[in-house]
Amino acid sequence: MWIALLILTLIDGLVMHNAHPAAAPIRAGLIAAIFSLCLLWLWKRGVRVSPGTGIVIGVLAALTVADAYQQIVLGLSLWLVCAAVYATMRAAPRRDAARDLIIFGISLSALVLMMLATQHSDQIGLTMWNKNSIGGLLAVTLPAAFTLAGWRRITAMGMIGAGILATTSRGAILGAATGIAVLIQPWMLLGAPLLLLGLCMFRYHSTMMRFLYLATGLELIGSSPIWGVGPRYLVTGDLPMEIHVHNSLLGLAAQVGAVGMLMITATISIMHRVIVERWRLAALVVVATHSLVDDPLTWLPLGVMVAMIVAGM
Repeated sequence: MWIALLILTLIDGLVMHNAHPAAAPIRAGLIAAIFSLCLLWLWKRGVRVSPGTGIVIGVLAALTVADAYQQIVLGLSLWLVCAAVYATMRAAPRRDAARDLIIFGISLSALVLMMLATQHSDQIGLTMWNKNSIGGLLAVTLPAAFTLAGWRRITAMGMIGAGILATTSRGAILGAATGIAVLIQPWMLLGAPLLLLGLCMFRYHSTMMRFLYLATGLELIGSSPIWGVGPRYLVTGDLPMEIHVHNSLLGLAAQVGAVGMLMITATISIMHRVIVERWRLAALVVVATHSLVDDPLTWLPLGVMVAMIVAGM
């Protein structure tokens, strides 16, 4: 599984946001392969579907692959892929999910550190080396290292932590810190605002842009507070505005409105009955914290990893 995650991350990084025509069939083929593997796992587990259900799955898969020809794969398609991964993991649960995440994190961190040592690392891998996306992926794997003991835990955390710091992603660093706090002492989360303030002292221009995104998100919510503005674009005046406010909560509220947020909240409310392993909870806290300053849930590899983590719950 960790090899599949690494390959997914590498290929997705090469084609994501890549406007070159050659990237479109690779992106579509990647998503088609994910669907095919999920269906194969379900078939091997003896899961059978009716002809009507099969037609629905086929239509959704076709729409998802077709949408992959867009320059940016966001919106419904990502969640269809994650739903397929979730269904597969539920049908064929893996007890060693933590091990897969640890090996994936160490491998990706080693790759990042090696690329950082080269003089032209920013020219290799295209958007795969986006510091926020790679840092976010590494931060989610960090809590899994707590399932190890002794020198193995120290080594794994040190390796993954070095990769997170090498990306210099403030959101990933903040997420990793909150995840560790959940695992060690939850009261340490009280220091998160101070850490956030300290991280904001760096890259002043980027910090100011975050406040602009915040204002934009509030403006979008105010334009259609009940039903939302939809998952794609909102035409404001003469210019189309892409909805990416670098905050998952604001972005989601802008897209689905009060009605959608109530439906999502009602669904999440059943989680109080679920017994969650502590490292899984910490991993979700990492994503939630990172989501305050970015939108990591729109990244395909991280969405797949979250689906794996939640499926184990």
